[in-house]
This record gives sequence, structure tokens and C-alpha cells, in this order.
Amino acid sequence: MSVYKSLPLFFGLCLLFTVNPVSYAKIQIKVDESPINRSSSGVVQSFAPILSSSTPAVVSVTTQQIVRRIFPGSRNPIEEFLRRYYGYPDLNQPRVEEVPVPAGIGSGVIVTPDGYVITNAHVITADQRTGDLVEEVLVKVSEKEEYKASIIGFDRTTDIAVLKINAENPLPYVVLGNSENLQVGDVVFAVGNPLGVGKTVTMGIISATKKSELGVLGSDGAYESFIQTDASINPGNSGGALIDDKGRLLGVVNVIRSTSGGNQGLNFAIPVDTVIEVFNSIVDK
Repeated sequence: MSVYKSLPLFFGLCLLFTVNPVSYAKIQIKVDESPINRSSSGVVQSFAPILSSSTPAVVSVTTQQIVRRIFPGSRNPIEEFLRRYYGYPDLNQPRVEEVPVPAGIGSGVIVTPDGYVITNAHVITADQRTGDLVEEVLVKVSEKEEYKASIIGFDRTTDIAVLKINAENPLPYVVLGNSENLQVGDVVFAVGNPLGVGKTVTMGIISATKKSELGVLGSDGAYESFIQTDASINPGNSGGALIDDKGRLLGVVNVIRSTSGGNQGLNFAIPVDTVIEVFNSIVDK
């Protein structure tokens, strides 16, 4: 029996939220709407030059919950005698330690040089039943760069969330394309952090556009107009990039359909046109 599996978590309520509202200047994201080159002339030997400009902007997202552990105090008989009869201070009160525990993994895409990151709302959701958010989000840009991220806002109806990281220097970012003119057969690349192995690129084609009535977001009023691709996608790719042959962002990966939980070539992404609209609605609040 086929099941839908969100990567890595399902989520519930269909409401637009902002977290820790702050006044931000209007954010400018770079968009390139020039048409895809569908000419059959020539054979492309390598897509490395194209991908080298966009893949640095795809990041790994790790979420954590804070577990509070209580360690009971211990006393020896002499300390107990002194405390009881001579008012000696109690130095052995129970001790509380806060320990970060991994909650999940996903991917994200940097869309501005000052560190705005788009990912999936379910990536930052700790409990899909209650909608509670995770307590910490870490964004890994490279092997030497990892930042604690702030959650700017999220929209469960489209499964989009916006994070913000602060770096000393401008960050790599991806140029956004136009998903309205996609055609079945267009070449695309899925970039993300599948199964936590680190940044990985897979290649495929657009299998369908504007796919609806899939019920993959599991709630009434949820967004239903996906890009479908056969590019290999696995748990951990959530929030990652679907990129065209010019290195532009076409969509944000969010769900697979599978009978096994792994890739079976039925993979879906949120079109970039929707991503832009939701991003602007969150950061402009």
C-alpha cells in the first residue's frame, strides 16, 4: 500500500505563524526569469560549471531538543552531621543539566547573502500532533561553517519556513527562477542532505507539474500544486533545492511518495513562485 512520507516529519495545523517578530528592512531576493534552453544542439559533457554556482547555497539543517536531566545530590555522613547540627551549608543540592539531543535532519537553501534560509516547516517541527517547534536549529554551510539559526516564520499550508543565520562575511546564495513555464522533460537537479550523509546532487527530469489532490500535507486547506520529479530524493532532502540547468532554484523539495520510505522516483517540490510569495509574506511582517 502506498503511503506518503514527509521528510523527516509530518505536521499539522494550516496557519501562518511568525516567531519572535522583529522589524526587518525589505529583503531583496534575486530572480532570473529568462527561459530554459531547450535547444537540442550540442551535447553537455558536464553540469559542474552550472552546479558550482548554486550548490554552495544549499545547506544542512539539524534540529535539536533540549533535554533537562536532574542529578540527585549525595552526602557523606560527616557532611550530613555538620549540616544538621552546625548549620553547615548544603553543597549537595540536586543538579540540573540541559543537554541538546538531535531531533531531526533536513536541508535548506540560502536565498540572500545576509543569511536568509528557506526550508520546510516540517523540518523545524518537533511534534506534528501539537505543532510544537524544535528548540534549536543549526545550519551547516560547509565543513568549517555552522551557525545557530533563528526561526523568522513559517507557513504550514505550504510547508515553507524561513530561517536567519548571521555570518561575518556574505554567504553564497542561489538565484531564483520561474516555475510557471516548466515543461515535462526539463532537466533538474535535487541538492540536499539525504539521510544525513552531507551535500549530495542527483539528476532527473520534470515528471509532471501542478500535481494536486495528493493529500501529502495531511490537513485541510493545505497547498496542492507540486512539481513532480524522478531525481533521487530521500529523507533528509526536505527543504533542499530543485535546480534547473542554469543553476536557478525551481522549487523546494518537501515530500516523497513511497511504499518503503525510500526513493522510488515519485518526488515532489514546492514551486519557486509559491516559495517567493510565502517568503515575502513572512519577512515583510
